[in-house]
Amino acid sequence: MKLFLFSWLTFLLLPFPSALGQFQLAVFVHRSPSWHLASSPTAQRQPAQFGDFIYCEKNPQSWWPAQSVVDYQSGSVPADQVALISELPLAAQKVLFDSVFRAYQQLADTFRVQIEAPKQTTQTAMRLVVEKFNDEKFDPLLSEFADYFRKSQDMATLQQLFATLWADRGAQSEMPSVALAQCFANHPERVVTALRRLDTAVREAMIEIIAHGIDNQIYLDDNEKLDTDQNLRLKSKLEAIRN
Repeated sequence: MKLFLFSWLTFLLLPFPSALGQFQLAVFVHRSPSWHLASSPTAQRQPAQFGDFIYCEKNPQSWWPAQSVVDYQSGSVPADQVALISELPLAAQKVLFDSVFRAYQQLADTFRVQIEAPKQTTQTAMRLVVEKFNDEKFDPLLSEFADYFRKSQDMATLQQLFATLWADRGAQSEMPSVALAQCFANHPERVVTALRRLDTAVREAMIEIIAHGIDNQIYLDDNEKLDTDQNLRLKSKLEAIRN
């Protein structure tokens, strides 16, 4: 299933500054991309596709250290073949988030339909497709969403994320709770507004996801000291939605 048509990357990429010396999520923007195991361009070539994700460590060189998003194999990638997600313009990030979230929702919806199918082999095959997309696309990109939402306050994409998580309800990943809790901590009023627009069942499910994330977050005050009351403040705002 081809769900990634990132022609917008060709003209939206801009040379924004980025932090050096740490692995960050990137997307392949070259039409025939590749990367290499180990640290040398002469090492074993690994296939990749336009729109695939990879972790990179930005540096001034023409080749960047890289790790795969699933098994964390280490290697290197040509710097001109990738773009860091955090460096994309917000408009490009929005297209990327929306396309991945919608694609995953479609897969999750299809899998739910096939749960009723008479053939167990059909269910198993579709479950593997959903899990592969989650591991390679949805979860890695979701780790970037809180920073995007902090800057953009994009309510439409947040609503799309809610719809995606509802379609995939019952999944075991911790990433949704982490991402939504961070969004809620940055812009609680915006998230509350989005939650109030949901049907009751969906709203309750999203509240539970956010509450779980809050319980597992550590918050610091302006002096970089542990803020033990922030969890209680956020949980109080969240619980108020139910009243």
